[in-house]
Amino acid sequence: MSHAPVRRLLICSLGNPGPTYLNTRHSAGHFILTRLSPHLHPRPLPLVEDRSYRGPVTLDQTYTLFHSPTLMNVSGPAVSHAWKIFTSSLDPQEKKQALLVLLHDELEKEICGVKLKMGGNSGGQKGVGSVINSMGAGGFARIGIGIGRPSSRESREVAEYVLGKLTRMERESLEEVSLGKVVRLVRMLAEERSVPKVGQTL
Repeated sequence: MSHAPVRRLLICSLGNPGPTYLNTRHSAGHFILTRLSPHLHPRPLPLVEDRSYRGPVTLDQTYTLFHSPTLMNVSGPAVSHAWKIFTSSLDPQEKKQALLVLLHDELEKEICGVKLKMGGNSGGQKGVGSVINSMGAGGFARIGIGIGRPSSRESREVAEYVLGKLTRMERESLEEVSLGKVVRLVRMLAEERSVPKVGQTL
């Protein structure tokens, strides 16, 4: 049974910008974010653009969706700026309850796997590391979107894998399985009065 939301969420996807990186495994967070809105809102919402960081933001009373416009490894400043804009419009109680949620690719999780973690270290995810450098480690939730990993641990082959395009079967798995899991997690974060403790993984 769904409960009334008790907190506002800023949901930020991390990835790489532009058509070259569209639908690559490393931009799985962007892939999911672009498909979230119909599941969280009953009707289309306006897009607002702040020219100081060129990030499209979708707004409503509970969920705000932000597509980070920078390269993955330097996501922190844009996400931090978006958070400041987001919280500036909230009243004191809303600001106290508000939560930042990052969507990013998760190399150590299989396709269809999704992991929620509160705060903690970056786990080697450089986009998350950049956000930690800009905002600190304890104040946000992370949802890792499983992309699997190649059999090789050689760095060049891993880089080629994560920057490679999602296959048709991988896209279908993300849309048909991972997306639903992410929707349930963000609704839980919005509706539950308590959130997982820092470092806790679900």
